[in-house]
Amino acid sequence: MYIVGTLRSILTCSNCSKASCKTEQFADLSLSIQQRHQSRNTGDVVLTDSSNSLLKCLQEFSAAELLADPIQCEACSQISVSSKQLIIETPPLGLIIQLKRFNATLQKKVINIKCH
Repeated sequence: MYIVGTLRSILTCSNCSKASCKTEQFADLSLSIQQRHQSRNTGDVVLTDSSNSLLKCLQEFSAAELLADPIQCEACSQISVSSKQLIIETPPLGLIIQLKRFNATLQKKVINIKCH
């Protein structure tokens, strides 16, 4: 039995596609109930206040995202934009989930939550 779970962090270089992985233990997850969408016009990531299920929140948590700041790749030594993805490798026996209802930059409360 696992009291804590294992979370895998995958960092992928956009230049050479080399992926580096790190694992860490966790007992709880902080999930945003806002969904990220990429704007068709500008390519910017936009947060929307739409109704979500717990499954959608977990899918959003584990979706790959582009990092804001370019980093130097250990494999190709180039400075490039990278993507990061978090994957639950081994879930804990009991998982504590915190739902983030606020966006710190917008100071806006999200109220739509679907419970199943």
